[in-house]
Amino acid sequence: MKNIKIGALIGIVALLAFAVATGGAGAQGPPPEGDTPGAIVAAAISYQGRLTNPSTGVPLSGTYDLEFTFWSLESGGSQLGADDTRLAQVIANGLYSAPLKVPLSYVDGRELWLRIRVRETGVGTWETLIPRIRVVPTAYALSLRPGAQIEGSEDVPNAIVMATNTSSGWGLRGESTEPTGYGVYGYNGSTSASAYGGGILGKTQTDGYGVRGEAPATGDFSYGGYFTGRVGVRAYGQGTSTNDGYAGYFLSGNYRGIYAYSASGWYDGYFPGVGGIYVAGGYFSLRAGRTLAVNGSNETLEPGDVVAIAGVATPLIVGGEPLLAVQKTSGATDTAVVGVVVQAMQVQEVEMPDGLPGQKSVDVQPVEGNIPPGGYMAIVTNGLVPAVKVSATAAENLRIGDLVSPAVSGKVQKSDAQYPAGTILGKVAGPYDPKTGTVPVFVTLQ
Repeated sequence: MKNIKIGALIGIVALLAFAVATGGAGAQGPPPEGDTPGAIVAAAISYQGRLTNPSTGVPLSGTYDLEFTFWSLESGGSQLGADDTRLAQVIANGLYSAPLKVPLSYVDGRELWLRIRVRETGVGTWETLIPRIRVVPTAYALSLRPGAQIEGSEDVPNAIVMATNTSSGWGLRGESTEPTGYGVYGYNGSTSASAYGGGILGKTQTDGYGVRGEAPATGDFSYGGYFTGRVGVRAYGQGTSTNDGYAGYFLSGNYRGIYAYSASGWYDGYFPGVGGIYVAGGYFSLRAGRTLAVNGSNETLEPGDVVAIAGVATPLIVGGEPLLAVQKTSGATDTAVVGVVVQAMQVQEVEMPDGLPGQKSVDVQPVEGNIPPGGYMAIVTNGLVPAVKVSATAAENLRIGDLVSPAVSGKVQKSDAQYPAGTILGKVAGPYDPKTGTVPVFVTLQ
């Protein structure tokens, strides 16, 4: 078979496509947003070649057996995939065309070389055509190489790239094998101050998850999702009933449904809505129960002062709840005693970080110092207060477990055997400190 040679390589075209299969026995919902291909493109290479007589250059005609195989190198190397044999291939004027099966597991960016062997149908032995032919991509297939950029302009609901999986797997999968890498990175590069786009948008047609994050439970830092930003996470519930109208729904298989921690010392959780917080289970606080109050007197209040109700102050925002106004207790018979000052607070109106431009909210932050008339403070109405001011004449007689009542100038003293209802602040929880003139008290108003 020395009279056969490859005269010309007319073309190799690799076609890769993602498509949506149509049909099926079950009912289907509407397709997702985006362009939908009309048909599925087979994973094959369309190859055209030409056989000529090496002595005369005359194109050959007739029937020939052809064998196609892919290899890792131009010479030698390893065969990739199985043989693709075409028996009784019709050759007309030297030309033939054959769709070749592609070894998909090896189409991953590596070099591929096509080796062709030929013989007259049923006659003689196989002759290997030399050289092997390098499989090269078409111009647009180059955009799939590592590090490539695909750029264009498509309006909603279309997409630059669309991948659809009609089974239970992923439509698009990104993977990183580096400890600090990311499988998928989404980025919105708009510099507009009023942009409301995002890096990633996930949607589901019915039940399911728009975006779902998973991590192995055995990892020391195993987070299903990790979010940073001016607002780490913004959630908006569009449910129409009390059963499905949550902005966030958290379920723990073992321990905590939500774990919130503020590294700056501000709020671990901040809930400015009018509905407050609903807790179905027990409430376990590591700090005493605190209430925001206003200094309703004409004198400065300090942390450790025992205070009584002075009245009701105006709400922080229009339509909000009124605040409690307090003042120093007046003596042992002051039945309006309500708690102990523990912290000065700063209250200011701010623009809502996760709202529309112009929407305002009230921000409350702890600050150092005393509380002037009209100023804001946190008072403990239930729980342990480490330092409560004590009347000097009563300090030496106090013991752990003693009941204490208000004294003059916002201090406490040991309760009398007979006391009016509403005058007991709580119980002494520790020894008197002569340096600060205070004693720890567990507040249990009676």
